Amino acid sequence: MQSLNDLQLLVKTDRRIWAAAGFLVTVTFVWFITGAWRGEDPPIPEEYIKVRVENPKIDDMVKHFNRTLKEGREERKYLQDYLARVSKQVDVGKDEIDWHVNILVNKLNDMTERVDGLAIKVGASSVHNAQLQNKLKQQKKNSRRKRAVDRSNL
Repeated sequence: MQSLNDLQLLVKTDRRIWAAAGFLVTVTFVWFITGAWRGEDPPIPEEYIKVRVENPKIDDMVKHFNRTLKEGREERKYLQDYLARVSKQVDVGKDEIDWHVNILVNKLNDMTERVDGLAIKVGASSVHNAQLQNKLKQQKKNSRRKRAVDRSNL
């Protein structure tokens, strides 16, 4: 009897028990409202409706479909031919550009070789000219010294 009184007092005063009981009541209430306790509804039987189609409409639709397919094939063939022509023109243009680039590169190489040859010649001749000028300066200095020596002896 004492344990029942203790349990009753615990239920009246403990807020954790109140929260758990409130949660259980809320879950049960939602469960009943949504009908989750019920099974799924049986599927609705399909009803067949007979459709009556007239033959001229089907024939017209088939003819139109065939005509559309034929037009599509013709357009596809035209586009394939056009693509082949364009790709051939691109290949020809590419070959022509490669040819022009090769000629340009060859000309630039020839020009570079010529400029290098001229630079070597100009460099060699300028070195030679500089050596000659140095020799002339040396000779002038030597001739001045000789003149100076000759004048002092007089």
